[in-house]
Amino acid sequence: MNLAVFDLDGTLMHTSRVDGDCFLQALEIEFGLTESDFETDLAAYTHITDSGILHEVFETVRRRPPTIEERTRFVARFVRLLETAFQADPERFREVPGAFEVLATLDQDPDWAFGLATGGWRASADFKLRTAGLLLGGTPFASADDALSREEIVRTCIRQARERCEVERFARIVSIGDGAWDVRTARTLGLPFIGVGEASRLTAHGAGHVVPDFCDPDVFLRLLLSIETDGRP
Repeated sequence: MNLAVFDLDGTLMHTSRVDGDCFLQALEIEFGLTESDFETDLAAYTHITDSGILHEVFETVRRRPPTIEERTRFVARFVRLLETAFQADPERFREVPGAFEVLATLDQDPDWAFGLATGGWRASADFKLRTAGLLLGGTPFASADDALSREEIVRTCIRQARERCEVERFARIVSIGDGAWDVRTARTLGLPFIGVGEASRLTAHGAGHVVPDFCDPDVFLRLLLSIETDGRP
């Protein structure tokens, strides 16, 4: 059996911008922090995940990590802001074309399993998926609640998938994402990688194969089977 591990924001859904906007708003509302208080360039953070960024912002501004209570407050506020944003403009939560058709196809294929490894919080990911009418049920699902680093989030998703599928190892594991950090994570873990989005941006960071979206599911599914760890089919 094979495993496809998908990122969420920017990969399955066009939610990266609204996610970032609500994250910044939640920092200001809950903790009085504005963009002048911390680095807004994601590339500057050690771990580009919601938990990693919140942790580093607190270490920079407060000289300590956030408490469990502060993290809980932040996540709750963040999700409420996403809910408000969705009510104002549902179009900001649209799927990447063809994404859910690909997931449905993989779900019916006995040779494939898929999982979700998002750098976002579980609660915010759940909300975004519900807005799209996608209920993952028992799908392997790792998030920023599980770890600070994307590498450990992906590892967690793979462990969950092994348990769910009752296999010791997968014949092939392919990582699918839209960010430079997704490319780096796949390289660190030695996984084949397929980028989603603007080809020039991702190939500049070492992605060997990029699709603009999932509008041609046959092309994407063939790529899943042909790509090797070094990015060449």
